[in-house]
Amino acid sequence: YNKLKEGELKSHLEVKMTESDLDPETGQPAVPEGSTISIKPKVTTVIPVIVRKGKGEYKATVSDAKLVVNSAAQPQVKAELSFSGNRSVLGDIKVTHIAPSGTETELAFFRGIAIYRGVAKRTAEVNLKVPDGINLRSGKLRVAFMSQEKEGGKVLSSKTITP
Repeated sequence: YNKLKEGELKSHLEVKMTESDLDPETGQPAVPEGSTISIKPKVTTVIPVIVRKGKGEYKATVSDAKLVVNSAAQPQVKAELSFSGNRSVLGDIKVTHIAPSGTETELAFFRGIAIYRGVAKRTAEVNLKVPDGINLRSGKLRVAFMSQEKEGGKVLSSKTITP
């Protein structure tokens, strides 16, 4: 670790569940009697592995946001996040409705949006839970990108839109 350059190193760990025709008790190849049908899932999980040394810097900005309302689907906010820096960030998106009277109502809290170093923009689509009595077309929507790290809950950037 001491010989690493300062900054962030990113890799990934790939875990595969493989199929096996071995008998779990004997470890020998299983020889079925008669006809058999078996379902063998092939599952792969990829986990990002990040090592950081020294002080990293980043800037994440809600560069664009818009309300998307389809008659058949749940309303959602589509937010574009711009990113720059020498390390990745993990954050949450919070969408709040601000009524003309100033009353604020949380419509969504979407956890775990990762923006990795080297990715300049990322788009997130967040479904909204709109309580009865809230008219999305009146007032404004505030879309905030918040850090999950040491300063957890700190708003890194927000954008207020008028639908």
